[in-house]
Amino acid sequence: MPPLAEFFLTRKVPCAFLAVILLTTLFWIPGLFASLPPLAFMVSFGSSILHMLTPGLFAIISIGGGLAFTLHTAVISAFLVWLLSGFAVWPAIMVMVFYAVVPMLAGQILRKPGGFQLCMSWLLIAMLVATLVFLAAGAWMQDSSSIQAFVRSLIEPVLAAVPNPEKQLTDDMVEQATQFLVWVLPGSLALSFWSIWSLNVLFARQISVRYGFFSGDQTPMLELRFNKSVAYAFVVMLLLANFTEGSVQYIAVCAAFLFGGALSVQGVFVTHLWLRARDMQLFIAVMYVLLLMWSLIVIPFMVLGLLDIWYDFRRKFGPAIGGK
Repeated sequence: MPPLAEFFLTRKVPCAFLAVILLTTLFWIPGLFASLPPLAFMVSFGSSILHMLTPGLFAIISIGGGLAFTLHTAVISAFLVWLLSGFAVWPAIMVMVFYAVVPMLAGQILRKPGGFQLCMSWLLIAMLVATLVFLAAGAWMQDSSSIQAFVRSLIEPVLAAVPNPEKQLTDDMVEQATQFLVWVLPGSLALSFWSIWSLNVLFARQISVRYGFFSGDQTPMLELRFNKSVAYAFVVMLLLANFTEGSVQYIAVCAAFLFGGALSVQGVFVTHLWLRARDMQLFIAVMYVLLLMWSLIVIPFMVLGLLDIWYDFRRKFGPAIGGK
């Protein structure tokens, strides 16, 4: 490992400072380039990537340094965030739980036999709970009657700021867009967080393997396969979403969106391996282009991922997959 990286990753205080630097890149890096508007988008994009590497940092030190070292580093980081935020409690709690403890535990799970599948499932549950808790906290702080009302209060000002010359968008169209976004936003957030945190943990595993301090499950990402509990949870959430009302229905829709999205990822990986085993590289590219252009195509992949939990299609494809 490079000496500079070893210095930061093997000492608690320098590591905590590095974590805070990554966390705050969204604020201080764009400020450095405020006088260069043409670079604003690139700088903002780059600072967002650096910010999202924070969970990967905690996963790396969890794999290499253990729970005690990581927990002490997380506490120091949360304390520094508490100071920088003017003694605000919620940012410190968010850093402690969301950015540190969740990837820390994910890194530890990854070290166990079969840890890859367990880690991905753990991150699913953690992202769902974290998203709902933080939305509920926001609703409580703003005295909203429910999480749904709070999410609506976030979306309405954004849509109101969209230019609408000569009333091309009618009030009914705006209301329909608002309703749609209110229902899909929590699930979309949870699914996005799950994707980012999962990639961070896998990146941490890759770094750990490269420098020789990882001993655990090295299952490739394309071999992702959830257990039956995720499938059952998805079905139960779909039933609750269709046969309940109010907050229960809203939470069920959020959970179903998250679990369905994760199952569609599994379906995409099954298809990717099937095509790769047959040297159909062009069709792999076409598949991902279609996923970017046509959102409804995720539905057959979701069904495929759900069926793969019981039928394990990758095993039935034959040894060609393992050899590629």
